[in-house]
Amino acid sequence: MLAASAPGRIPADPAHMMLSALLLQVSLLAHPLYLQEEQPEVRSMQHILLWHDGLKDLPQAQNRDEAQTIELMESLVTRLEQGATFADLAKHYSAARTGRYGGSLGTYPLGMLKPDYDEFLFHAEVGEVSPVIVNERGVHLLKRIETHAAVLQIQLEGTSQESIDKAQELIAQLEAGADFGELASQHSVDPISKANNGRFRVFERGERDTMIKGAAFEAPLNKNLGPIVTPLGVHILRRVDPADFPKELWEDNFIEVSGILVSHLKALGAPEGLNRTQSEAKALIDEVVRKVKAGEDFNEIAARFNDDPGGLERRGYLGWIHRQNPDLPTFFGRLFLAAPGTLTEPALTPSGIVVLRRH
Repeated sequence: MLAASAPGRIPADPAHMMLSALLLQVSLLAHPLYLQEEQPEVRSMQHILLWHDGLKDLPQAQNRDEAQTIELMESLVTRLEQGATFADLAKHYSAARTGRYGGSLGTYPLGMLKPDYDEFLFHAEVGEVSPVIVNERGVHLLKRIETHAAVLQIQLEGTSQESIDKAQELIAQLEAGADFGELASQHSVDPISKANNGRFRVFERGERDTMIKGAAFEAPLNKNLGPIVTPLGVHILRRVDPADFPKELWEDNFIEVSGILVSHLKALGAPEGLNRTQSEAKALIDEVVRKVKAGEDFNEIAARFNDDPGGLERRGYLGWIHRQNPDLPTFFGRLFLAAPGTLTEPALTPSGIVVLRRH
C-alpha cells in the first residue's frame, strides 16, 4: 500500500508506510526521522510572503510582476541590514496570514515544510536570514528564530490595582538584588513556579504566541518584565537560560503513537483480495479494543491484525507526531490532550477503521 507524498514534503520510503492511504496527506509521519527512538529536533522561523500578478488565484491584483516583486523583497533585505525588524516588515508587507502576527511560522521538525524552507531552516544559524526564495506561491524571505524561551514567574492573585502595586514592589526588590526564587516561593500563587524556585515554563514557539508566552519570546535574557496583567492574575517574568529546567517544565508538542488499521473491501487502498465487509471490520476492531483493555499488549495485537504492511512490520509503531503538522487527521488531535497510555475510540476513515494508542 503506497502513500503519495504530500506536495513539497519529503517522500517516505514505501517500506515505512503506515495507516495505509489514510495518511496519504501525512506521509511525513513515515519518514525514518520520526521512527527513531529519540524525539526529532525542531526549529522555528519567521516568513514574509509577497505576491505578484503572475500567480494563480490571487484574491486581488498586486500591480507588479515577478521581477518587481523580487526587487521589493530585496529592498526589505536592505532595510533589515539597516536595522528594521523582521516582525515589523512582516506586519506591513507580508501577504501571508501570519504576517499580522510578525510572520512567525511556528516550530517544525525536518520534513514537515516545503523542501526550500527545510533546506534553509535546518542549515541556518539562529538569526540568519535566507536568500530571496521564488516559487509557485510567490516570493519569500525566511529568518530562523529561537525555538524555546524559558521563564521564571511570580504570579499574584487577581487583577486589582492592589495586585499591580504589589507586583511593582516585588520588581523593585528584584532590581535591588533580591532572589527571584525566594520571592516566588513566598508570593506566587501559581503552584508550578512556587514549588520550583520560580521556574515556570520552557515555551516552544508557535504561530501566534500571546500573553505570557508572547511576552517570554520578546523579553531579553535576565531582565525582569512586568507587571503583566492577564485573566489569570498579575505576573512578573524573567527570561533565563533553559539549561537547568527539568523536562516536565518544557512545552512538548510531540507525542509517540502506535496504531492499528483494520481495512475492508470498500476501503481506499484495501489489500488485494481482501473480502472483509465493513461490518466485519467493525467487529474485528471492537475485538482488538477488548483485547487491549483486557491487558493484552497493543503492539503484539498490531503484529497480528494490522492491515497496513509497514505498520504490521513495526508492530503498529507510527513514531513521533508533531502537533503542528498541518495535514494531521482530526482524530489524531485528541491524543495530544490525552494521558500516556490512552487508547482512542475506533475512528471510521476512508481507509478503514483505526484505533490509536499514545505511548
